[in-house]
Amino acid sequence: MTSSLIPHTSTGATSFMAGVRPVLAGLVLSFGAFSAQQASAVTIFTDQAAFTAALGSFGSDNFADFAAGDYFETTATRPNFSASSANGLYNNPGSLSTNTSGSAISIDSFTVANAPSINAIGGYFYATDMDFGFLSSTVSFSLNGLDIYNQDILNESTFLGFISADPFESFSFLATDENGADAYTTSSALTLGTTEGAVVIDPGVVTDPVVVTDPVVVTDPVVVTDPV
Repeated sequence: MTSSLIPHTSTGATSFMAGVRPVLAGLVLSFGAFSAQQASAVTIFTDQAAFTAALGSFGSDNFADFAAGDYFETTATRPNFSASSANGLYNNPGSLSTNTSGSAISIDSFTVANAPSINAIGGYFYATDMDFGFLSSTVSFSLNGLDIYNQDILNESTFLGFISADPFESFSFLATDENGADAYTTSSALTLGTTEGAVVIDPGVVTDPVVVTDPVVVTDPVVVTDPV
């Protein structure tokens, strides 16, 4: 892992390739397609409180310790996971992002205290321009090598959480702009956890999260927008 501090500006200089942040100008690598694997049941949350209420143990990361222009050529090792992107990660305080537009961020090597395995991940996923300005985009999600969900993200406060019936091995997300603008895949916060050991609240209490007893397969995900 390498780290450097480089001014993060969009200069328009011809020495920079379009869609490449300054630190790796001139270097473009290929990123292989995700391989298809057997689907497992996935529940999708759009309410953060309902998502965390469904977890027994979890850890969160808001990337506040990143400096402007923090660059990782291969992998950024975080307290609860490792993050990588095909052409490197280029970050900002409060933002985990890619060095090149059109690149996905992959999350793996999950570690959360008191969680023998991870089957939940949630956060804020969107696109930014070269200067970390928010862009409306479509974000595609992949779990354990399988594409599971696409969502139009119109503001950076949109929360999405995913709970799987099976443990996570990897999780990826990719933000794209429908008009072809350079879109850098970005997250401002991630929460990872497990449903194992989740506290069961008595039915009828208004703070109860929605209980999904028979989650559907990823081709028709349940979307939980509010706790009961």
